Amino acid sequence: MLIVEKQRAKAKRERRLEIMGALGTTATAVGLAVINPLAIPVAFGGLISVINACFSRRDERGLERQPESYSGVSGV
Repeated sequence: MLIVEKQRAKAKRERRLEIMGALGTTATAVGLAVINPLAIPVAFGGLISVINACFSRRDERGLERQPESYSGVSGV
Protein backbone atom coordinates (compact mmCIF):
# COMPACT_ATOMS: atom_id res chain seq x y z
CA MET A 1 0.00 0.00 0.00
CA LEU A 2 2.87 2.34 0.76
CA ILE A 3 4.33 1.86 -2.71
CA VAL A 4 1.05 2.89 -4.34
CA GLU A 5 0.90 6.04 -2.20
CA LYS A 6 4.49 6.91 -3.16
CA GLN A 7 3.68 6.45 -6.85
CA ARG A 8 0.62 8.68 -6.56
CA ALA A 9 2.60 11.35 -4.74
CA LYS A 10 5.29 11.20 -7.41
CA ALA A 11 2.69 11.52 -10.18
CA LYS A 12 1.13 14.55 -8.45
CA ARG A 13 4.54 16.15 -8.01
CA GLU A 14 5.43 15.60 -11.68
CA ARG A 15 2.09 17.03 -12.81
CA ARG A 16 2.56 20.14 -10.64
CA LEU A 17 6.07 20.62 -12.02
CA GLU A 18 4.77 20.35 -15.57
CA ILE A 19 2.02 22.91 -14.96
CA MET A 20 4.32 25.31 -13.11
CA GLY A 21 6.93 25.05 -15.88
CA ALA A 22 4.33 25.90 -18.49
CA LEU A 23 3.13 28.84 -16.38
CA GLY A 24 6.68 30.13 -15.98
CA THR A 25 7.34 29.92 -19.70
CA THR A 26 4.08 31.72 -20.46
CA ALA A 27 4.77 34.46 -17.92
CA THR A 28 8.21 35.03 -19.43
CA ALA A 29 6.78 35.19 -22.95
CA VAL A 30 4.10 37.67 -21.85
CA GLY A 31 6.76 39.83 -20.22
CA LEU A 32 8.76 39.81 -23.43
CA ALA A 33 5.64 40.57 -25.48
CA VAL A 34 5.24 43.82 -23.52
CA ILE A 35 8.68 44.88 -24.71
CA ASN A 36 8.69 43.27 -28.16
CA PRO A 37 5.37 42.73 -29.99
CA LEU A 38 6.94 39.95 -32.08
CA ALA A 39 6.84 37.74 -28.97
CA ILE A 40 3.01 37.75 -28.85
CA PRO A 41 2.69 34.46 -30.83
CA VAL A 42 5.10 32.85 -28.37
CA ALA A 43 2.89 34.02 -25.49
CA PHE A 44 -0.15 32.44 -27.16
CA GLY A 45 1.81 29.23 -27.64
CA GLY A 46 2.67 29.29 -23.95
CA LEU A 47 -0.99 29.69 -23.09
CA ILE A 48 -1.78 26.63 -25.19
CA SER A 49 0.93 24.67 -23.38
CA VAL A 50 -0.61 25.64 -20.01
CA ILE A 51 -4.03 24.46 -21.17
CA ASN A 52 -2.51 21.25 -22.49
CA ALA A 53 -0.65 20.63 -19.21
CA CYS A 54 -3.78 21.21 -17.15
CA PHE A 55 -6.23 19.16 -19.18
CA SER A 56 -4.21 16.19 -20.40
CA ARG A 57 -3.56 12.98 -18.57
CA ARG A 58 -0.98 10.23 -18.71
CA ASP A 59 -1.64 6.59 -19.42
CA GLU A 60 -1.31 3.90 -16.74
CA ARG A 61 2.47 3.67 -17.05
CA GLY A 62 2.95 7.43 -17.26
CA LEU A 63 4.84 7.21 -20.53
CA GLU A 64 2.62 9.07 -22.93
CA ARG A 65 0.28 12.00 -22.57
CA GLN A 66 -3.23 11.33 -23.78
CA PRO A 67 -5.92 13.92 -24.45
CA GLU A 68 -9.10 13.55 -22.44
CA SER A 69 -11.51 11.21 -24.16
CA TYR A 70 -15.19 10.68 -23.68
CA SER A 71 -15.78 7.06 -24.56
CA GLY A 72 -19.32 6.99 -23.16
CA VAL A 73 -20.56 9.69 -25.52
CA SER A 74 -21.88 8.46 -28.85
CA GLY A 75 -22.75 10.65 -31.79
CA VAL A 76 -25.70 9.78 -33.97
